[in-house]
Amino acid sequence: MSKYKFLMISALLLLGIMSYSCSESDPEPPVVILEYPPFNESIDLNGSESVLFKWVNVEGVTSYNLVLSLSTYAGGDRQVIPATTNPLAVPAEVLKEKAIALGCEASKITTVYWTIVPVDGNATTQVRSIQIIFY
Repeated sequence: MSKYKFLMISALLLLGIMSYSCSESDPEPPVVILEYPPFNESIDLNGSESVLFKWVNVEGVTSYNLVLSLSTYAGGDRQVIPATTNPLAVPAEVLKEKAIALGCEASKITTVYWTIVPVDGNATTQVRSIQIIFY
C-alpha cells in the first residue's frame, strides 16, 4: 500500500470518527420547572402559617432539596430544607429561621432566591425570587 493511499484512508477514518463523536453529543439534562410561588411574590412571614413551594418532578429523581440564597444563582451562603413532598409547605417560622441565617433583617423586605435541587439525579433547575418580610 502506498503512503498516499494510507494517508487518504487515515484521513477519511479520522473525519468519520470526528463526525460521529460530534453527532453523538450528550443530551441536555431535564429541567426542574418551578411553579409556585410565582416570580417575585411578596410573602409576609408573620401573616402566614406556611409558604407553599411547588415544582414539576423530573423522571428518575426521587429526592429534592429546597435551596434558599441571597444570590441570584442560589449560590454563596445557602440554606437547605429537605423537600420531602411536592408541593412542600414550609412553616413560616422555619422559613424565618432560614432567612435570619442568611442575614435577612426583621422589618426589611429582602429578596431571597429559591430553587429545587435534585439530590439523587441529574437535572438542571430554575431559580426564582421571593420578597420576604418578618417582624
